[in-house]
Amino acid sequence: MQKDRIKLLVVEDEPTRMAAIKEWARRAAGDVHVVWASSAGLAIGILRRERGRGFDGVLVDHDLTQANRTSVDDLLSGKDVANAMAEHLDRDIPVFVHSGNRLEAPRLAAQLMSAGFGVTYIPFEVMTYGDLETWLEEVREAADEVTLYRRWQARKRRTPLRVPREFN
Repeated sequence: MQKDRIKLLVVEDEPTRMAAIKEWARRAAGDVHVVWASSAGLAIGILRRERGRGFDGVLVDHDLTQANRTSVDDLLSGKDVANAMAEHLDRDIPVFVHSGNRLEAPRLAAQLMSAGFGVTYIPFEVMTYGDLETWLEEVREAADEVTLYRRWQARKRRTPLRVPREFN
């Protein structure tokens, strides 16, 4: 059974990039709900508050300084978001690192992979619609598997244990 709607957390401080990601995601995945975190602090707050519930995929940038909301945001980056992801998200949620920072983006991807996430890393500057479309197919497949597993778990909890007579 396919999940009807996928929910993405997009951590991106550049409004034009965010607009492109939203448009591509809607075009590629159809019914998609995008939660936009324009700063690292906002993303960390969303992850803590939501406790990862409902997110089917995460797109994350490393350098998040253009839309800082507080002075604390000046000290935070995608690495801090990755720490919060490791604390609050299931490891079966696909991650797409789209940062163009040639030094820190590969480190961010490695940090997330070492935490157990499946990571796609393509800098936004060279990312294509097809790249995002392929990743969103992976997100949809993972979300479908999780949905089936959760339904199985719920059915398992509702089904009483049947003990054969010879064991009574």
